Amino acid sequence: MPECEQCGREFDTERGLHVHQSQVHDGEDLEETEEKPQGFLLQADFWKLATVILAVLLVIMAADMYLFDSHLSEEEATTKAMDYLQENIQGGANATLISTSDTNSSVYQMRVRAMDQNIDMFVTKDGEYLFFNHAEMD
Repeated sequence: MPECEQCGREFDTERGLHVHQSQVHDGEDLEETEEKPQGFLLQADFWKLATVILAVLLVIMAADMYLFDSHLSEEEATTKAMDYLQENIQGGANATLISTSDTNSSVYQMRVRAMDQNIDMFVTKDGEYLFFNHAEMD
């Protein structure tokens, strides 16, 4: 039977001795008698490693999205959009740029005069998409 070395009390199990030592003697001279199986440690290490790898991948993806995103300047995006319009406008009509502005989002706003109309257009800051008009959803 396990016996407490500090007070001499006997216990039926090692676990009972541990509980007694931690509660009565504040864990003084408490020895670890229960060992965790080796497989448990390997499994825990695997999950720690997997968590770290996932965190690193998320940081890389976020950095790629925000730091390395290729934005064109307002002038470059507007020039690209106007070139596209001049090449694709029907009937050979000319389009004239009236104004541009940065919307503080992912698009630049353009106002163009074409076919006797002022048309609001939006070009994405990467210069990939051109949108005509917009619809307020609120």
